[in-house]
Order: sequence, then structure tokens, then C-alpha cells
Amino acid sequence: MNEHLEVKVPAEREVKVKGPQATQTITTEAGSRIYSWTYSNLQRVKESQPDLEKETETTLRRHPPPDVQISSFHSWEEVGRWYWNLQKARVEPTAAVRAKAAELTNGMTDDDAKLRALYSFVSTQYRYIGIAFGIGRYQPHAADDVLSNNYGD
Repeated sequence: MNEHLEVKVPAEREVKVKGPQATQTITTEAGSRIYSWTYSNLQRVKESQPDLEKETETTLRRHPPPDVQISSFHSWEEVGRWYWNLQKARVEPTAAVRAKAAELTNGMTDDDAKLRALYSFVSTQYRYIGIAFGIGRYQPHAADDVLSNNYGD
């Protein structure tokens, strides 16, 4: 059994690649950089019924960490900045959101009671909807949209 993985990126795109160097080749063609890995004579692993105490070991065997990792991000800090820019304007409460929070906590002076009231409302009145395509897989709905639609992320 053979396996071949090929990742093609624009030549000018800087990427971080982590994978087995012994089987990696890098080529360039028509404005693209191509990273590829080839494995030959692979053996199929037969799985047996795991004992309960070996569950973690079996899970790792079934779902080992990836052999190849690739990212255009260079640090977790860079990922954080990217995500912050996607969501910062959307988490800011609008006047309508502030008014609903005030209505739900009207007359309460204890912060814990306010938090419980807000949590109870959100957890029972709103559905989580995640659509994993396009920018919507990363960027949350705006707070005001969540309030008016009774769903969001």
C-alpha cells in the first residue's frame, strides 16, 4: 500500500511546514511551491477490542497526531491577533443588548445573581448555530444579530 500527500501553495506565500524530512520533497512550478511526501509499503494496522485501562493508548493509536502540519501563521500570537480582528466589533454590546441585560437584571444588586439571570436567559432561549464554510466558520455573529435572531455562536 502506498500513500502520497501533496500541498501546493503560491510561491510567494510564506508557510511553516512540519513533517518527516526524510520523505519530503519541495518543487516549484508555475508560481507555486509544492511540498510532497510519499510513503511506500505501508502495513494495515489491525485493531483489537481495547481494555478499558488501555483506552487512552488505543485512542492515540486510532487517532495519532498528524504526520504533516502546515500553516501560514508563524506564532499563536499571530493567530490571536487574526481572530481578535475578526471578532472585536462583533462582541461589542449594542444599545439593544445593553437594554435586554438591564431588563433581565432589573432590581438585582448582587453580581452573582445578575450573572445567573443572564446565563439562564441565554442558555435556555438561544440555539448555537455553526456553519462551517467561508469566513462564518471563524467569525462569530454580531451580538445584536444573536439577540434579534435567537441563535448565534
